[in-house]
Amino acid sequence: MRLAFKVNAFANRPDVLVHAAHTIKDAGFSGIGLVFDKPFLWLPNLKADRIRQLRKLLQETGLSVESVSTCTASGYWRPDDDFTPAGQRFGPSFTSRNSKERELRVRHTIKVIDFAQAVGCRYVDTSTGYQPQDMDVATTWKYTRDCLRQICDYAEKRCVSVNIEYEPGEFGPGGLFVGDASTAMLMIADVGSPALGVNLDVGHSYVCGEDVPATIRMLGERVRVVELDDIASRRDEKGVMRRRHYHLVPGEGEIEYRPIFEALREINFQGPVIVELYSLFDKNPEDACKKTFGYLAANYGSFFK
Repeated sequence: MRLAFKVNAFANRPDVLVHAAHTIKDAGFSGIGLVFDKPFLWLPNLKADRIRQLRKLLQETGLSVESVSTCTASGYWRPDDDFTPAGQRFGPSFTSRNSKERELRVRHTIKVIDFAQAVGCRYVDTSTGYQPQDMDVATTWKYTRDCLRQICDYAEKRCVSVNIEYEPGEFGPGGLFVGDASTAMLMIADVGSPALGVNLDVGHSYVCGEDVPATIRMLGERVRVVELDDIASRRDEKGVMRRRHYHLVPGEGEIEYRPIFEALREINFQGPVIVELYSLFDKNPEDACKKTFGYLAANYGSFFK
């Protein structure tokens, strides 16, 4: 397992990728997780000289790109001066009723696969988009499966793994279409490509009510990327304790990590573990990055290269 930190924690910092890379390196991480959406990377701005600048930055810091996330494509629908993380603004998606929007998201994801190859990365993460309230499940499933088949056909020839990041559906019009591990595995089976895997966000799995170590064993070799954060419970408006989908610094919530890392070792997981703390973008992400590495290295360092 390799340990990395994701750039979206630094969304509102000037010269965001340079700042993020140097902060992540100085904290002690050897890997970085990139986000392909505004304000980080965006297609119209991604000329050849920009790729060269990124490669130079990676050489200077010694960081390896462990994954490129294209879970959101909100840059198509929001202004350039919005410097917050993409959050739940998913942009055109595989679940859209509009065929042009679905085609746009497929083309976009294929270009991200090309970008990942250009920076030496084998993993591209994506999400399915919302479950439309006015569209039946069978149609939504077909649209999503067909989009993923196109993308995986392209990725498979390039030895890139495309990974579904599922997320609990507590927001938006019906929530995310693929919102738990079981649905993700059904989609993987229906798509039928070895290039399709799962980006297992530990916090998402926990909020779904899943037993995270058992989920890892169930997913097996389809776990290609793991994202790490912590989760705490709070009472809702009815006084019921619920797990809140808010990314906390590891060690500051309820999640027990040792059984998770042991399960990953059991399935011989060789991919990256990427800390994602975008919820802290408007606080002190620099301190959170440093604190996270110190906590993980001191308590679970034996699990990581």
